[in-house]
Amino acid sequence: MGTTGGASDGEAALTSTYATLSRLRAITHFTEAEISDSDVNLFIPDADRGILRLATIEVYDEKLAGGIDGSNKIFTTAHTPIADTDFDADVDGNDVLVNRVSYDAEQNPESIAVTVSLVNSRDGIVTLETAPTTSNSELGLHIDYRYYKTAVDYDVLTLAANYYLAHLCEMKVRISRTERYTEAPYPLSASFLVPQPSNTYWLDLAKATLASMGRPTLVVT
Repeated sequence: MGTTGGASDGEAALTSTYATLSRLRAITHFTEAEISDSDVNLFIPDADRGILRLATIEVYDEKLAGGIDGSNKIFTTAHTPIADTDFDADVDGNDVLVNRVSYDAEQNPESIAVTVSLVNSRDGIVTLETAPTTSNSELGLHIDYRYYKTAVDYDVLTLAANYYLAHLCEMKVRISRTERYTEAPYPLSASFLVPQPSNTYWLDLAKATLASMGRPTLVVT
């Protein structure tokens, strides 16, 4: 089974995302007067990718474990849990790339992508649509994927992504404030007199939120 979780706050979006405009507005002080909805939406893919890089490790061209005999379709990765890379809170064939590798006519390695029908994120099990054979997969099956550094909680990932989005928005707002400062005559607007978060406040919060996923849960009996 694929791993599922709640990475959406119910807001309609063109693509699957963890970070969303509505959540950003709800957890931060940023108003539309400071940063427009369109600018926030431009940063959302960058925020999701940033969290993905922080929370996961990339694996390239790993040889899958499992017998190649023309009937076996089930193979396993060396690392788990396999990560959700398209931000829909479901780990499936869209989150991995599997190639069967064999020799071409000139005896050079040739990789051909195969269809993945099922992914078990927790156990690192990848099920193929068609069983490979010893003739078309002489050099084995190889996979590109990412895996989480610790057990995953999609609610935590979602929150961290929105904090990362806030970090990107903070950088944009600071640039706008600097431009207004250099161009506008005195007196300065009240917004310049309000203490502002440090440059890394939201980024630090995103990292701390991700780190909380690795902490054991205390069960009191």
